[in-house]
Amino acid sequence: MPAARLRRTTRVREVRVGRLIRAAVLVAAELTVAMLTVSFLTVAVLAAVPAPAWAHSQLLATTPPDRATVTAPISEVTLTFNEPVQQRFSVVVVNGPGGVLYSHGPVRVVDTTVHQPVSPLRSGSYTVRWRVVSADSHPVEGTFGFTVALPAQGESSAGSSAPGPGPSRPAAAGAGQRPPGQQPSGQPPSGQPPSRLGLAALTVGSVIAVGSVVAIGMLTVRRVTFRRQRRERS
Repeated sequence: MPAARLRRTTRVREVRVGRLIRAAVLVAAELTVAMLTVSFLTVAVLAAVPAPAWAHSQLLATTPPDRATVTAPISEVTLTFNEPVQQRFSVVVVNGPGGVLYSHGPVRVVDTTVHQPVSPLRSGSYTVRWRVVSADSHPVEGTFGFTVALPAQGESSAGSSAPGPGPSRPAAAGAGQRPPGQQPSGQPPSGQPPSRLGLAALTVGSVIAVGSVVAIGMLTVRRVTFRRQRRERS
């Protein structure tokens, strides 16, 4: 009689343990599916939202426009960006025929537009090299060019006050200074904000790792329980 009661008690325990294991496995499976769903939704949202505020300044327009032909005298070159830039470290260099420097005077920043005064231009090709520091303290630089084709009377007035030769590239932003975020030559920029794709990959990887840990833990519990039941039967 005691042996039969022991067998029934053992059987009841096995049934209860089996139910608990099945419930735990179902919960773990549902939790893993939920985390995977959240990760995929996160990827979709990151792919759909506009570019974040940490994007660098972008050049929207220039005056004169790139590759344009100018037929009338101008007194300045302007660059318009998608956001305000720092005037302190903004540099614009305008070189004309023969490498002559035509930009003169300090750069002036008004809202999102950079103004660089120039000497009277004569006919020929011009190259504008610029460097600014965006609102996130990262330097941005680029180059564009235009052509001047003045009439005869405009050409004579421009030639009478032609400037001398000068540098063909933007000078350093201040003696011994470096714009915020500017790295020494040969080194990549540091502190770059992560991209949306990187954030999505990090999210998916974290969810998969957590789901794997949960699944391995449940399998381990089930294996230990079955071994204990086997020992009790024997």
